[in-house]
Amino acid sequence: MKNNRFIFLLISLSLIAGVMLFAETSNAQIRFPVPSQQEIRDFENSKTYIVKEDKLISDYNLALEDAVQKHWHATDAEVISSTEFKDMRTDESASFVYMNQVYFKEDKTLTAYEYLFLFMGDKSGDIDD
Repeated sequence: MKNNRFIFLLISLSLIAGVMLFAETSNAQIRFPVPSQQEIRDFENSKTYIVKEDKLISDYNLALEDAVQKHWHATDAEVISSTEFKDMRTDESASFVYMNQVYFKEDKTLTAYEYLFLFMGDKSGDIDD
């Protein structure tokens, strides 16, 4: 009887550990950096440029300007084109919100997810840094 309880407990713990390991690996697909206090202050003192999608017809673009006017209160803001973003992204006193597609290596469906990113201007202009 005690042997059966021990085996049941061992199997239960193994199942729980397996589920936790699966949950950890499936949810930890992308890690975003956490800003320092100085980076937060730099953002608060910046003007934020919200970048439109580079598409002729876009529901996102249609709603963007209205949404920025109604809901963006963190900094001064202006909506710009993706071409303007390419020229301005080296401005270290500016911040940018832009949409980008993300793919996960582990995702066998090759689904493209669209994320909004907040980017502080950088001399290199590298949005992946």
